[in-house]
Amino acid sequence: MKEYRSLYLLLPLILSIAFTSLSNASVNEPAEMPLDKLESILAKTPEEGGYLLYDSRSESKYVSGHLPWANSLPYETMEDELEKLPPDYSKPLIFYCDGKSCDLSGKAAKLAMEEGYTDVSVFTGGYPAWKEAGHSPWVEAIYIEGLIDDPRLVGIVVDSRSPVKYMAGTIPGAVNIPLNFMEELKGTLPADKNVDLIFFCGGYKCDLSHKSAAAARALGYANTFIYAEGWPGWKERSSRAFIMMNPKITVDALVHEIAPKFKGEIRKGEFQRILDKRPQDVLIVDVRPSEEYAAGHIEGAVNISDVEFEDNVDMLKSYSSVILYCNAGNLASVAYFELEYLGIEGGYYNGIVNFNADGSITLE
Repeated sequence: MKEYRSLYLLLPLILSIAFTSLSNASVNEPAEMPLDKLESILAKTPEEGGYLLYDSRSESKYVSGHLPWANSLPYETMEDELEKLPPDYSKPLIFYCDGKSCDLSGKAAKLAMEEGYTDVSVFTGGYPAWKEAGHSPWVEAIYIEGLIDDPRLVGIVVDSRSPVKYMAGTIPGAVNIPLNFMEELKGTLPADKNVDLIFFCGGYKCDLSHKSAAAARALGYANTFIYAEGWPGWKERSSRAFIMMNPKITVDALVHEIAPKFKGEIRKGEFQRILDKRPQDVLIVDVRPSEEYAAGHIEGAVNISDVEFEDNVDMLKSYSSVILYCNAGNLASVAYFELEYLGIEGGYYNGIVNFNADGSITLE
């Protein structure tokens, strides 16, 4: 009887220990990141969103396709590369690999938690789920170099920038299909809808490649990719640059931005002087979509797209000069030809405009 009584008294303690063990087990498991939440997170840069995303697959898989803003940290070498993790142990860390059948990201997340990181999650759908959701993975420059060097690899590199920028310099072998002319030039894309299409434009701040990739997916192309570093990244990382217009211009000159000035082109110093002086007879025109203009624009600029120039031709001609701008000069350079066709004097800023949170702008 005493034995049963002792067991009865110990039962609450046994249940308490068991419950604590189960609780600790759940606490020690990384959280699961759903696709919709990850999409919302990756809409911002790591700096803006305060997160870090890690690809736990091999380096070779990473360079040929990865999620936006991801860092390569293969699980197989992670213990030797823990310095790649941030010094802030509370920073949100997200790991992924090749889908639910791949356990590399789960192992990597647990290792991070063992190191003391407190906000760790796993996107279990991984790379396959991201593609299946209709997104275009990003690729690295080394993958494009492989396409150039190895004839056994099949892929088309598409420069989504304006013809002016393409002619000034592009990635070797790239075809020029500006977003504005995607419908007219879709016949230049391959008949095989499974061929890899890699789109690029003017770097991280340029969204033409993303929009072009989306347009290609709408045409039925299954494998669209983004080289997010774009032309600026290629010039910095690769010794191979390709210029279309003037073979006398050396690669070294091209890489260091010593390039011919095109008709109508306005560069940073000149544009800054115009913005500082604001002559009354000069009109600044933002040619971006209206929603981008509403989110931020140069003070005093009006929003008119190139397809609306003809409807506003009398107003535009009332100024001695009309200066066009966009995010990175691509839309503006295309719009300039319409301006010229209508006989309107002016030019376009062939550079990047950064729209700051305080309403100011900076030029690059």
